[in-house]
Amino acid sequence: MYKPFSGKLIACRIFDNPEADFKLQITRSNRNLQKGWLWAPQLAPSWNLFNSYQAWRKNGHWPEKYPEYRNRFLKEMMFPTAQKCLRRIVLEIQRGKSVAIGCYCSDQYCHRFIVEGLIAEHIKKKQAFQNLLDRARAGEIVILEHKWNDSVPVGQAKKIVKVICADKDKLIEWGRKHGIPESWLHISRSGIPHFDLWGRMAGKRF
Repeated sequence: MYKPFSGKLIACRIFDNPEADFKLQITRSNRNLQKGWLWAPQLAPSWNLFNSYQAWRKNGHWPEKYPEYRNRFLKEMMFPTAQKCLRRIVLEIQRGKSVAIGCYCSDQYCHRFIVEGLIAEHIKKKQAFQNLLDRARAGEIVILEHKWNDSVPVGQAKKIVKVICADKDKLIEWGRKHGIPESWLHISRSGIPHFDLWGRMAGKRF
């Protein structure tokens, strides 16, 4: 059984100098990198978005433009480099570490709070996934779905379905019931038997 997340996340101004195992300065530039902080530009707005933000402030359009800023920033946080950084932070929190994310902004319209929300979502999803794995280890048949990123032929499901259960015989019997041959059975690195279903099989209702 997985241990609960025991670390914590701190979203703050850099000058607050929080007590944390890891302190990430999520600014666009590292010109004023503070002592004890690691620069993490992967979680900062792009130069294009940052320049837009500067122009909005200069022309008196801030914080009215914040919703547009937020939407554009969220799209940037879908980039692989940003997602990798978010997953690493979640992993450290799961290991019991405290992680601070900071920048210079003094108001609530700051990207660090958007990042904080994204990390909270990642943690919630990972905890839910771990709970499902615990149920599978206890002998329950669990069905998981995730998107298929590669091109998919027309008419086929754009997802992969993973059916897992620690009780191998129970899973094989479930497969027979749904027309899934035993030869499709795999054992994951964690030792749990599972079926991987894609294409038309992933589109079935189980």
